[in-house]
Amino acid sequence: MLLTSNINSEQPNPQYDRKLQAVAYGLIHQDDNPWSGHASFGERIGSFAKRVVGRDKLTKKVAEYSTGLTETFEEYKRSLSSSATEQAPPAGGQPHRSRDDIINAIERWARSADITSNIFCLADKPGTGKSAIAKEMARRWKEQGVLAGYFSFTPENSTADNFCTHIANDIASNIVDLKPKIEAALKDDGQPLKQRWQKAVVEPLQDLGNDTFFVVDALDACSATDIKELLQLIISAGPEISGEFSVRFLITTQPADEIVSVLRNNYSVTVTSFTVGSA
Repeated sequence: MLLTSNINSEQPNPQYDRKLQAVAYGLIHQDDNPWSGHASFGERIGSFAKRVVGRDKLTKKVAEYSTGLTETFEEYKRSLSSSATEQAPPAGGQPHRSRDDIINAIERWARSADITSNIFCLADKPGTGKSAIAKEMARRWKEQGVLAGYFSFTPENSTADNFCTHIANDIASNIVDLKPKIEAALKDDGQPLKQRWQKAVVEPLQDLGNDTFFVVDALDACSATDIKELLQLIISAGPEISGEFSVRFLITTQPADEIVSVLRNNYSVTVTSFTVGSA
């Protein structure tokens, strides 16, 4: 729970308000599924508002925000109800999200005030358009000046070493102020992967003063001998780097258990798919 301090103060607290907004965002998007979960979703919001407002003396602003959260949820349900009618699945089939649905979900995640939400994973079967979405988000973030790196795994380019080197070079190219530090870190070819990742990726990014994004496409094509270590490096990178600003990873993958199960068990990861209810 992000509400950890300063909750008994009668004075407005911008840091606390930011935390409250982050919790609210997490509640709103916890059940990113327009066909189910409304009841439990509403209960969580109600429980949250009662617990916070009932236990502590909050500012009027925060109390009003809790009320506004419930109203926002009602608007959310109404909008989903109309869109569900338009996108009803065929008889006997499962409802599917469109490409625009997925991109909108990614955009919401990218704008979230919750700086602990570091990874968005789109996990689905081959041929559903995951790579196209990855390229589209990389293009958008590149245009916005917030893309740090893009990497697409292939059978010919599948090692964690290649990934680390490519991502570091991308950072140096996209964020020129970090280039000298990264080039110096890459000169030592004999470093273990974890140390090279730390020196060439994590430490340079700690000097940033703005949100930044990575796109990692087709993670399931990563070498089986490397995938476990690589996942841990990616998962740990966000908390190590993020301070006032965040570093976030958009990942696409086939729904391989050795990837999705690890990501699902981490609080900082959002996992979704085109098929509603399957992620």
